[in-house]
This record gives sequence, C-alpha cells and structure tokens, in this order.
Amino acid sequence: QLFFSHAIMTGIGVGLTRDTSTLMVAQYFKRRRESVEIFVVAASGLGISLMSTFIVNATSSIGWRLGLQQITGLLITTFVLGTFYRSASLYHPQRRAILHLKTQKRKIKNKDKEKNKLQDDRPPFFEFTALKSRTVQIILVSTFLSHLGIFSPLFFLVSQASLEDEAKITKESIVPLQTFMGAAWALGSLAFGFVLIGQAAECRIARQYLTQASLIFTGLSIFSLTAVKGSYSGYVMFTWIYGVCN
Repeated sequence: QLFFSHAIMTGIGVGLTRDTSTLMVAQYFKRRRESVEIFVVAASGLGISLMSTFIVNATSSIGWRLGLQQITGLLITTFVLGTFYRSASLYHPQRRAILHLKTQKRKIKNKDKEKNKLQDDRPPFFEFTALKSRTVQIILVSTFLSHLGIFSPLFFLVSQASLEDEAKITKESIVPLQTFMGAAWALGSLAFGFVLIGQAAECRIARQYLTQASLIFTGLSIFSLTAVKGSYSGYVMFTWIYGVCN
C-alpha cells in the first residue's frame, strides 16, 4: 500500500504537477520568461529543505501513519492551487480584442460544422510527429543517459549516512544534509540562471557548455561520495557540490 500510494500515485502526480507548473510560466511571461523560470527551479531547492524537515518532524512526532496523512494533505493543496490557473488572454492588455477574435472564430467554426460537417481542426491530444526529428531523438537519448541515477542522492543520501558509525555521524546530524542540499540547489539554480541571462555580449558562455559542465561535476560528485565514507564534513561538502551543480 505504501509503495502504491506514496511511490506510484504520488510520484506520478507530483511529476505531472511539477512539469505543468513550469510549462504554465510561458503562458504568462514572454519577455521575462527566463527570469521567472530561474525562480521556479530555485524554489524546488527550498521545497527540498522545507519538506525534509517537515517529513522528519511529522513522522517522528505523531507516527508514520498520521505523518504520511499530513504529507498527503499538504500535497492535496496542489489541486487547489491548480484551480487558480486562468487563460493568459485574460491578463493581456488587448484581452477584449483577443476574446472577440476567439468568439468570431468559434462562430465560424460552428457554422462550418453545421453546413459542411467538417472534421474538427483541433490538434490531436497525443502528438508524436516531433519524435521523427533526429535532433529530438539525440536530445532524448542524451537526457536519458545523463539523468540515469543523477537524482539518487536525493532519495538515498539519508539512508546511506544512517549506515555510518553513530560515533562519527549522529542521527541528529543527518537531517541537515537534506537542508544543505536544498539550499545548494536553490543557490546553484540562481547562480547558473543569472549567468545565462546576465552575461555581456563580449563574454558569452554557450548554454550547452554550462549544461555539460554541470552534468560532469554532478557525476564526479556522485563518484566522490564513496571516498567520504565516515566523514560528516565530507558528506556536507558533497551535498553542497551536488546541489549547486545539479
């Protein structure tokens, strides 16, 4: 039941909500879209820090059953927040003209349906024509290979640190590791983001190189985790390097 509810159902729901919230940014922001996306991604790091502390306190104070119910109740708020999404045309300075054009287009479409019974020209719900592009295929394969296991420390760092000798790493010092990782995630997102949007014309760094560099350092930090066994300072250094580069 725990695997089905909190692993499969919650995982799929959170994944859909997270990606959808990122895509919705483009509906409301055009010129400053990149700046807003920076803060959206950085907010994930703050969520890691806050939710890690919340989950530990909830499950340790009132037990696993009630603690997981509190977590579920908190996640249900994403459904309430999603109801506040409105069409971007409602906030456009020329929204009346846009709504008028949509109304006229809808009337013309209804007339065409009544007279000629033409097939609806709406795009299909599932569109796979983009997968035929060689560029898209290369991007998908490279993304799959680069992200294979890249998020493992988010889930297994605490369990790995808990296996260490309590004389070197206490249980009370394990929880702050997730907090450090979330803070480093937020700082790294802000730093890399402002480098992209604020670099001068005479000193431009390609986004491809920044992405490759962050992936390389993230992979090296994961490999170096095996060398910090038993050292709490090593774990702290790993969380900051991993979080900033990720």
